[in-house]
Amino acid sequence: MTPVSGGAASTYHLILTPKSERAEITTLRFSGAVLTAQVTALARPREADLAAEEQRRILRHDLRHYLHILSSCLRAGDGPAALQTMEAIRAGLRSAGLDEEVRHDQ
Repeated sequence: MTPVSGGAASTYHLILTPKSERAEITTLRFSGAVLTAQVTALARPREADLAAEEQRRILRHDLRHYLHILSSCLRAGDGPAALQTMEAIRAGLRSAGLDEEVRHDQ
């Protein structure tokens, strides 16, 4: 007997496989596709969380660096350099989405 391949294999499978088994196979394929979609959907927020955590880590590092520079500028009495450093800090906060104004008069 010669092996069945290609379109003939599909026809062979379709004719000789009971209808209930074909329905079960279709259901299993659909369930697998649903599970794949669910896992993919769950992975996206995790990737976003990791990216946000990396951005916060970089911001914390940069902020420590800028505060050290700011402290040095103030000790040396270099007001313009201190202001420039403060603006760099504000720019970093803006780029991280942390630039909301806080009202202190409440």
